[in-house]
Amino acid sequence: MIEPEFGKKYSRSSEPKNLFSRVSAKSLNFFITTTIVIKMSLPKRMNDSVHWFMNDLTSRIIAQSGIPSDRFHLGKLIFQSLKDDQEFLLQIDGSTGESETNGSVLKRSIQCAIALKNLGLKRDDIIVIMAPNHIHITIPFYASLYIGVGTSALDQTLGPNELKECFKVSRPKVIFCQSEKVTDAQLALNKLDHNAHIITFDKGDYHFNYEEFLRKYGDDSAVDEYKPSTFDPETTIALLVATSGTTGLPKSAAVTHKNLAITNPYTWLPTFTIMSPTLMTTLLKNGIAKNCDMSCFELIYLGGSAVSRELLEDLKQIMPSTEVLNIFGMTELSSIAFMQDNGPIESCGKPIGCFQYRIVNPDTKKDIVEPNVSGELWVKGPGIFKEYYKNPQATRETFAEDRWFKTGDIFYRDEHYNYYYVERIKLLLKYRSHQISPLELESVIRQHPAVQDVAVAGIPDAECGDLPVACVVVRTGHTVTAQEIKDLVKDNLTDTKQLRGGVIFLNEIPMTATTKIHRRKLKELVLTMEKE
Repeated sequence: MIEPEFGKKYSRSSEPKNLFSRVSAKSLNFFITTTIVIKMSLPKRMNDSVHWFMNDLTSRIIAQSGIPSDRFHLGKLIFQSLKDDQEFLLQIDGSTGESETNGSVLKRSIQCAIALKNLGLKRDDIIVIMAPNHIHITIPFYASLYIGVGTSALDQTLGPNELKECFKVSRPKVIFCQSEKVTDAQLALNKLDHNAHIITFDKGDYHFNYEEFLRKYGDDSAVDEYKPSTFDPETTIALLVATSGTTGLPKSAAVTHKNLAITNPYTWLPTFTIMSPTLMTTLLKNGIAKNCDMSCFELIYLGGSAVSRELLEDLKQIMPSTEVLNIFGMTELSSIAFMQDNGPIESCGKPIGCFQYRIVNPDTKKDIVEPNVSGELWVKGPGIFKEYYKNPQATRETFAEDRWFKTGDIFYRDEHYNYYYVERIKLLLKYRSHQISPLELESVIRQHPAVQDVAVAGIPDAECGDLPVACVVVRTGHTVTAQEIKDLVKDNLTDTKQLRGGVIFLNEIPMTATTKIHRRKLKELVLTMEKE
């Protein structure tokens, strides 16, 4: 891959051979299972039917309320959708076989909304949901959308110290979790001297379980007359979404109702799946993908970390009837940034109508208007998140004048306005003023048949800057030496990109909860472990 130097021009004959895209995966599996999901290039008829359905739905809601902005009020949109077809089977729990109709979800979510109100929750308060996927987690989420309360969805594996950092920011009024997480949640709250109601989805000994909570605070008699609260969807927080935290500590992006309503059209979920390339690579190398029937998916989207051309082509061979594409998106954008339109396989796609785009030299801050010249991607539009929650400094640093959002990612575009991801700025290493892409080194090392996974980080050197270190996971039943890895890099890349920091063999690469390489933890490892 060509060095991602800012302002460097790419010719079509010398384009990088491995261009990548990424997407900040949201820790909201329950959200994606039953409500608004990203619109991709699904069959046109399907999208048309969804478009006309949503047009009819929003028109009826506005006619009833007389409030034009209600077209972006997620609570009212979901409420009316559930009410329109109450016999429709909305969700099935694959692990238990439990199922639930729109009508049941409507009744329970209304009860939950009333209960939250009776607990004293008001607009822009925050609730936390941390639980495995099951049919109950949808209920408090929908309820929060009805009343203008934000939801912070947390990884259920977080311990007390990690939860303390999350609660320090969100200051939740109510925490919904499984009974086994109560102790951790309470310890975290105690460390902050913060009080919150803890409600367990299953039976609990010391706190309300969910059914008891609804019985005590929810009002059955008010269900038929219930109407969602009225508020401004442009400023009201729907979700607090943790950024990936791959290069530093995660921040909570405040995403409003309008952000989501504009950037995430409604489509059928079962026809596609979104997966990280690291997970898909593991499935391929272990033979699982070849033996697994994925014919139900019309589309598979890869994002969250580097996506190589080789991986895309391997998947196309295994699943010829499935379209496999790479995507780029961010938590802060509330969605993907580009739409795939039968462009080059390496491309992340073309611009979406709700965004404006600039490619900017991060050193001079001047716009790059020529094609095939790399710079930082800046984006502007109504889908851009509101702020980093209770973190004004980080918010100021990430926005340029006139609310242009600085993504921190290096891109270039071609003559046809296909956009190509090159690298995350913070990942770049510098050896004697030469920029080095960890992703480029990883793509070369991953070609070795004995390499299961690899991640590259740098160790500081007073004279040279950064010395690249390869952290390698060896495939079961295979062997490889550090010298073989170094020789592979030497045979494929220029002298300035060699593994001068050495090689470390690991049992596993540190990952975030969304299966992206955890660059900060990786950096800590390479600074302390012995290198070959």
